[in-house]
Amino acid sequence: MDAVMDILRPANFGDYIVYTVFFLALISNGLIPEKSQNARWVMTGVLLCSVLIKMRIQNYLDIEAYFRDFALMMLALGQGILPYIAAALVRRPKRSQRMAIPLSIFTGIVGSLYLLLFFLAPGMVR
Repeated sequence: MDAVMDILRPANFGDYIVYTVFFLALISNGLIPEKSQNARWVMTGVLLCSVLIKMRIQNYLDIEAYFRDFALMMLALGQGILPYIAAALVRRPKRSQRMAIPLSIFTGIVGSLYLLLFFLAPGMVR
């Protein structure tokens, strides 16, 4: 149990951003109407990217560092772009579900911030 808590404990600023994206994606996934099943699948992809970034599964692979960084970059790119695609896929939300689109866009902004920090300040997010 202690090993799991050590992995889940935020170690740097990037981990806080990943947790923020995860919870925003989880909330917006619940707000997306049932008619927009494709948007839900895309937002679930954002959740998957967040979990894989946090768990840093690439550190356990026995491959070159270049390929590990490339896999992490692709996950960060998915975390930054997929929420915008999910917001575009939402169809005619009801009055109670109208917050799904702005929340998805805000999730994309926070995910894009992580992507920007991934390139400009890699020491903060890795």
